[in-house]
Amino acid sequence: MSNLNEAVREVVKSSDEETIQITSAKLPSISSPLVSSKPDAGVWVASSEQESTEPKGSTNAKVLEILHIIQTYGVAFERTNHWEGLETFIPIVKKRVEASEPVRLLLPGFPFKSPNTKDKVLGTLPDLGEELALSHLNGLCDNIARVYEHGAEVDICSDGLVYNDLLGVPDEVVWTYGEAVRAIAVEKKLPHLKFIRLWDLLEHSGTWDGDYYLTHASCIRRELVYRYGDRDFDADVAAKSNPDVQMTLAGYGRFLRKDLAYDPRYTALTVEERDARYQEIAKQMVSRWKAFAAALEANRGELVRLSIHDSAGKSKLSMALVPQQKGVIGLTPWHSAVAVQLDGSYRTIHAADVTDEYELVTKDGRPFCYRVKSDLFDWTDAGLKVSFEHLYPCGLIVRPVVSDGNSAPSMVAIPGRKEPKARETADPKATIWARCILGTLDDSFKVVDTDEMVKALTPPGYQCFTCISTAPKGTGHTLFCNSRLYFRHLSPPWTAERLEPITWQTNHRSPSARSNQRAMLPLVKRHPVTKQPCIHWHQPWTETKYSKHKVTIENEEQELVDVVNQLVYDYRVCLRFTWEEGDLLVKDDVSVLHTRTSDASTCDVEIWRIQFG
Repeated sequence: MSNLNEAVREVVKSSDEETIQITSAKLPSISSPLVSSKPDAGVWVASSEQESTEPKGSTNAKVLEILHIIQTYGVAFERTNHWEGLETFIPIVKKRVEASEPVRLLLPGFPFKSPNTKDKVLGTLPDLGEELALSHLNGLCDNIARVYEHGAEVDICSDGLVYNDLLGVPDEVVWTYGEAVRAIAVEKKLPHLKFIRLWDLLEHSGTWDGDYYLTHASCIRRELVYRYGDRDFDADVAAKSNPDVQMTLAGYGRFLRKDLAYDPRYTALTVEERDARYQEIAKQMVSRWKAFAAALEANRGELVRLSIHDSAGKSKLSMALVPQQKGVIGLTPWHSAVAVQLDGSYRTIHAADVTDEYELVTKDGRPFCYRVKSDLFDWTDAGLKVSFEHLYPCGLIVRPVVSDGNSAPSMVAIPGRKEPKARETADPKATIWARCILGTLDDSFKVVDTDEMVKALTPPGYQCFTCISTAPKGTGHTLFCNSRLYFRHLSPPWTAERLEPITWQTNHRSPSARSNQRAMLPLVKRHPVTKQPCIHWHQPWTETKYSKHKVTIENEEQELVDVVNQLVYDYRVCLRFTWEEGDLLVKDDVSVLHTRTSDASTCDVEIWRIQFG
């Protein structure tokens, strides 16, 4: 395995990258032969995003590169820098690469919300947790597409009908939940997610409706057990020899104590009687889980297996759907609610554990998430009614709520403490403010002369952007790299502490200016307010008609340039923001890097930028 990991590290190295950074005033459209004409290819001006158009090296190297991306999503890799399943899935991924087909992954999950809507979840329908989880899975495919032109797909197979009768959840609830999950994928434009139903594993494929589903649900369950069940299977015996069965059985037992806490079938029983009943249900669930796993293997065996359960990792990749603490799977969306922190981070939590520092947030009239209380979210004293949209992987969009034919409020109506008075004449058409989506390394160029007649770096504290005109839909995104997420997903052996002593230098040249060289630049800076580590970086540019920018690491191996560049574009770290005319965007310029993608049109993109100290 050490040789494989060394090969992976060699494969993922990339060459110098080209990028175009937002400066100010009018930006003409960029024409570059390096940009793919495919509208959904995920190809940016920077070469780390271009690699999907030109696969490099041998097939084996490409397979390892893809599997390296997949393994970084696993909790085992986060714990030990090692995933037992990498070798297992080499033949499966290699077959796809040789056939020039998308890499296919399989995740059983998204069954139904826990029946305990008092202590665990907010209701029976999907909420922010499902939105984040689906975006995370789609981002995995996007990350693979950065290095493999045919990309990837995740097949999501709901196991709701496998267990719902054991937990007293009606078939109608399972169907409604599944339909709502699919609707999220459509609404959020998550094209790499495919959904399959239990009947697809039983040779009853078809676009059947809800009536068919409800009529045949019990028959489908029975057929699954009949065709793929093991009559001789004993969960207790299997748990003693199979660590995956042991962890699954223990997990089911823990969940059931809360899932069925208010089930009238068990509330009259003693604690001992309830625990005994829960244990029997857990064993039945494991038995059906084994039948379900056999059906998946028989019908979807040529896919890379993902799992939301902890495991030894040899036959699957155990992953967190809403990543939080490194190496911990955490609670799934259907067993929890999401609590949004003031720094924009997301935490899955049982509803009963929410404290008074949080408030319940609704969407479309139903509970959606919890959010920490703050005057940041209270605009009533300014006479404004707004809505908030929490983004993946980070970010917050604030929109005016317009009713009774009234127009959106002027920018001057926005409370000064919430938004710097950057451009009073801006017209908020769709989005009036986007905060916490986190700047560019402008201090690489922004300098002032001091009394000692030397140039000193004076980076802005934050920046304000106003969109005057946009690129066509699907092009001209602005990318924001969040430092908090950057260090959360930085892979071993690198850590914030190891990067902090490292310095680098730049040499920037352009046709219209002299060479501008800067040395002893820290790779990591501490935020002046939060004291958290922030990535401090400017990407190398190859020779372009705009400029050339060379970056050199001063006191560490030069391969670190590629390590830094790869992660700043990672979909777990980097928000791709699509502009609307009239948008006003504010970002912290210390904790965030930014750049923009190209657009293949002949239009002019106009974005104004103001920097504040």
